[in-house]
Amino acid sequence: MKKFIMFLMVLFATIGLTGCFTEADTLEWKTLPKSVYTVGEMTVEQFKESIRIKVNTFEGTLKDAMSLYPNDLTFTGFDLSKEGQKTITIKFKTLSIYWAYVVGTPDISTVTPEYGWYGNGSASTFILNNVNDLYGFANIVNGKRDGHEADDFAGKTVKLGANIDLTGKVWEPIGAAPRKRNVPLTPLFDLTGLENLFIDNDKLFTDDTFNLTSTSDVVKTISDEANQIYFDVTKKGNDITISICNTYEQYGEIAENRSSFKRIKKQELNDLGDNDAERLAALKDLVISKLQEQIAAGSIYSKYFIAPEIYAEAVSPETDNSVLLNSIYYKFTYSGNIEQGNFFSGTFDGQGHKIIGLSDVGYTPTVVLTYANSSTIVTGYTFGLFGVVNGNVTVKNVTFEEVSVVGAYYQVGGEEGGGLKTAEIDSVGSAIGFAFGNGNLTLDNVKVLSGSITAQMAAGGIIGRFYNKGNTLIQNCENRANITLTNGGYHAGGIAGYGTINPDGQKTVVFRNNINYGNIITGKVSTAGAMINYVGNGNKGENKPLFDNCRNFGNIYGSVSKQTDLGWGMVGTSLGYHEFNNCVNYGTVTTEFLNNE
Repeated sequence: MKKFIMFLMVLFATIGLTGCFTEADTLEWKTLPKSVYTVGEMTVEQFKESIRIKVNTFEGTLKDAMSLYPNDLTFTGFDLSKEGQKTITIKFKTLSIYWAYVVGTPDISTVTPEYGWYGNGSASTFILNNVNDLYGFANIVNGKRDGHEADDFAGKTVKLGANIDLTGKVWEPIGAAPRKRNVPLTPLFDLTGLENLFIDNDKLFTDDTFNLTSTSDVVKTISDEANQIYFDVTKKGNDITISICNTYEQYGEIAENRSSFKRIKKQELNDLGDNDAERLAALKDLVISKLQEQIAAGSIYSKYFIAPEIYAEAVSPETDNSVLLNSIYYKFTYSGNIEQGNFFSGTFDGQGHKIIGLSDVGYTPTVVLTYANSSTIVTGYTFGLFGVVNGNVTVKNVTFEEVSVVGAYYQVGGEEGGGLKTAEIDSVGSAIGFAFGNGNLTLDNVKVLSGSITAQMAAGGIIGRFYNKGNTLIQNCENRANITLTNGGYHAGGIAGYGTINPDGQKTVVFRNNINYGNIITGKVSTAGAMINYVGNGNKGENKPLFDNCRNFGNIYGSVSKQTDLGWGMVGTSLGYHEFNNCVNYGTVTTEFLNNE
């Protein structure tokens, strides 16, 4: 019960937005209300004095804020006269914040999984007729049915035979997993002897001419093995860039991540020594110094390069993927997409039925991973009816109502002496959190009629993120849930948060006949789109992602650093990387410009 009280801490935010490119009003909690109250515990006036909020530049008690803004700030929903689940609403002009709470004792229903519908698993079609069958289905995919191996239902179809009510029930996603895994990297350098620190750069100059690869010419890796890490030096004009790089497997081939680690001017390089040997030694010293600074500051990461997380192992023995620096062994890891686990790989057909009350309230992710995610570190999990799906997957003809995704807690430090920490959601949608693998993805006639989704990364009404390597078709879908990103996260959309198109071959991404009514709110700096924030690699393949006959009626709030980042409704950014046909935006797009010079 103690855990659930913590789980129930819910923070929703929805915005009705007006005007474009303005400095938006702000409204946020500074101290949060309790999740559970007893009947008659306090009066409304006592509540207003106990809670602090921030309204634009003012920060203080709710009571003082209401005195300062008597015509623009309203407060409703706080009622301790009788037991029940209730919601506080605070509104300031077009902004709203919400808080769900319980008066009395929370009621959590337990569900006994049923497996009779499955038989021996040899059939090609299965029908789920009640909530017990649905929980049995989740256990079978997740490998939690005692005495039985997991079944991914590849090539099979699972149908709903009735509406399913999950209200008040704890849901573990089908395919419960984080989005990434941490893979050890093997260094190709020796930090102790400073051997092989740079790849093929023993001679920097010939007659004062750079003997370096141009940054624009870096198109292939130096290794034919995945999961190796190394430094490289390249030139751009009169500047040189020291990059930290790692190899990984993508689309069956070895690819490279590359991130700028240190930049210096050509003249500065000349000043480092009288000859190449002295300059190389000085460059190595610069790298070691920078590396030690980064280790002291925390994990290294940057956009488009899931850089190595570096862990100090002062007392650990040397391993195959560790390097020695000042008597301390350091190991390097790369945050790659999840590969191991139990995932759904078939067809789910709702046959027009509803799933009501899908929520992560009360859910304790058993696998919560800390990993580098583009420009931030995430301790996260995925969520949806399906958490992670793999391969050829279809979800169709299903409607969701009263969706509530707010962020779960996970246990740390053991039951004794440990505690609960908030886990961040990376990839969440009502139907699917994250899709990956070699196969096609189809979402057809999936509707979300009410609710809200709050996450840190990649949130969409239907699907959070798709990285599948086949074709992607999302059609006849509708979203009415409000989508909110927190803590400076990015990638939000009414239908999908983020996805990629495989540039290898004639693969397609198509959004067709989709409608969004939900409001979408992002953090700083992040854009958002009614259909999706944007599709990665949209400018690299033979086919641009296509948006055909899509409509938006929701309001969108985002922030950008330059006007060229704007997407104007259907997508949040990189407008030229997408193709549009008969798409119309009726909602208001409000964009805040940051660092705009």
